Amino acid sequence: MSSEDKHLYEQQIESKGTVGYTTSKLAPMSTIHPSKRRKLVQSSVEKTAVVASDESVQETEGEISHDDDFIPEVEVKRKKYQRTRSAANLVTKYSLSTRQASRVCTSLADEGAAELPTPSQSGIWKGVIKEGRRKIAEIKLILQRENDFCLHFDGKRLSSKEYEVVCLQSPSRKLNLGIIVCESGSAEDIFSAMKKLLDDFDAWKSIKMIVCDTTAVNTGRRNGIIVRLNKEFERKGLSRPQYVGCQHHILDLILRHLLDFCVPTPSKKPNINYDFVDKICSQYENLQTKYTVGDEVPSCENAGWRSDFKFLFELCEAYKAYKKSGKFPKIKWRKLPSLHSARWNSRATFALLAYFLLPEHRDQLSNICNFISTAWASAWFSNQHFTENAFKELHSAIAKFGCQKSMKCFQTHWVKELSIIDVPRSNIVAERAVKIMEDIHSTCKSDKYRNIKFLNSNLQL
Repeated sequence: MSSEDKHLYEQQIESKGTVGYTTSKLAPMSTIHPSKRRKLVQSSVEKTAVVASDESVQETEGEISHDDDFIPEVEVKRKKYQRTRSAANLVTKYSLSTRQASRVCTSLADEGAAELPTPSQSGIWKGVIKEGRRKIAEIKLILQRENDFCLHFDGKRLSSKEYEVVCLQSPSRKLNLGIIVCESGSAEDIFSAMKKLLDDFDAWKSIKMIVCDTTAVNTGRRNGIIVRLNKEFERKGLSRPQYVGCQHHILDLILRHLLDFCVPTPSKKPNINYDFVDKICSQYENLQTKYTVGDEVPSCENAGWRSDFKFLFELCEAYKAYKKSGKFPKIKWRKLPSLHSARWNSRATFALLAYFLLPEHRDQLSNICNFISTAWASAWFSNQHFTENAFKELHSAIAKFGCQKSMKCFQTHWVKELSIIDVPRSNIVAERAVKIMEDIHSTCKSDKYRNIKFLNSNLQL
């Protein structure tokens, strides 16, 4: 080194790196990066005593004392990041937006109701994304270990877009695999998007069974989604999974055919336009006041049915109690179910309501109400597993009507064999996932992040 460099080097050693690079004057602390500043390990008195023992350092310290730009050393405190798990759970479990979750945490912390971190909206969203990526990795590990899953899927059109939910179910767990966006509701577009999702998770080898609705898009003989899936399984060198139509959907179709047979009033989409349905919708409250209240219906265990399913269950029990005692039972009137044509179980609810509230329709609806409250309800509210006795009972009850359409529907779609996997033969898993998708859609407008929030709905893996 040159003499000048040597002199500068000696000064840097003596001052422990605080001398500037272009002058012997000490550099102000404001020009030194915080990560390079020395931490205070001694009191000012101790440092003064140490500096006084060295003349060169003492002179340097004298210069520092007259330097207006000098800033005393301070201990640098790193920023403490707020934990986002609690706030992210509000987003995933209760369908709150990130802004709402941030406000809830802040409000609870301010009022002292709970000791919660108060992360920002952007911090919560980053936590949600991080959790979604972790769920993707966990699901992939599960699919590598387990290979006994049933594939479920169902779709709905939201904001002029066609969305499809894809789920997997095994005897021990349920997985919400993802939301796919389709260009249209055609079998080709749905299959293409579903194939990409299953490829991303490498889930083909884990699927041994398929349960879905028996719509034409799904079950078409040539180009239906099931046919396309089977071809893809064979192309990958895998055996075809067992296909079972959703028994709830089949029961809905059977009921539709029987009601059209017993009550030959044409129905037009998207509404159910039977005469008794229109009367109940327009006079529901007045008809309740005219109903003669009878005895209490004996309580019967309800296996977790909610909303309109619960109302249907209660009406079936009330009808059976009436047939047994001959007295009209006391009924708890609830909200009327949806009239959309896709909800065929609504027809059963309206038929039973008409029997109780509209005396002029009782003779016309007597046979169909007997069917709904016995064989049909027994199959609808069962655990959706195949049994030979349930099959024979339902077959016998349908045959009594002499309706060829309902019998053909039953024989075509009701799979008369045991399931490969011990899971219910119902697509209710996908229907519940559609409900989750609708809740997410109301608070998230991005398709990319909507799928991440859907994956976070897998609370326990």
